[in-house]
Amino acid sequence: MGEINVTSSRYAKSHQAHDLSRKHHDVERKSSSWWNSPETKRKKRVARYKLYAVEGRVKSSVKKGFRWVKKTFSRFVH
Repeated sequence: MGEINVTSSRYAKSHQAHDLSRKHHDVERKSSSWWNSPETKRKKRVARYKLYAVEGRVKSSVKKGFRWVKKTFSRFVH
């Protein structure tokens, strides 16, 4: 009878360890999907919109700068 208790306690301990590792894996899986949440997707999308806006302003500024240089040097030549 004592042997059954030892065996059953070993069995219980091994299953507790398995359950803990399984819970850890489930928590890890949930926490690893934070990047796939709707809120995170929205933040990424908004960041891209802001990046496009900045890119447009930079391009516009560079174009205006080239126009200014072209206009300034064309005055000297003509």
